[in-house]
Amino acid sequence: FNPATYTVAENDGSITVTVERIDGSAGEVTVEYQTVSGNAFGGLDYVADTGRLTFADGVISQTIQVVLVNDTLVESDETFTILLSNVQGGANLGDADTATITITDSDVAVAVGTDNDGLFGFSWITVGLVLLGLFGGRAVRKTS
Repeated sequence: FNPATYTVAENDGSITVTVERIDGSAGEVTVEYQTVSGNAFGGLDYVADTGRLTFADGVISQTIQVVLVNDTLVESDETFTILLSNVQGGANLGDADTATITITDSDVAVAVGTDNDGLFGFSWITVGLVLLGLFGGRAVRKTS
């Protein structure tokens, strides 16, 4: 990988990671890759992926694009890795066979204050098709 570490905002949509073939470009070489969850999880923070890159004769660079999931949760930085394996065609994996991707949060925490009546904000909890909420200390029920 070149570079072996990346940082991306979760609302960027995707990250493109570069894999380079070094010390020659003769012949066709393939390498498999897979995303590996850290504290960023495939399906929740990014779209998990596996695949194979093919470097045709003379080709020295390929890319992997990973789609990010832009949730609305306020959270700390999260990381996952992409791991290279199973090289075919006479090549060997170098020392940088893993790329680490850090996803920074793009969400902002919202402060809930009081209004002139001293009532606090409200929140809704979904229970089946019934919404339960609390507004100003009163329970409110809304059905759909």
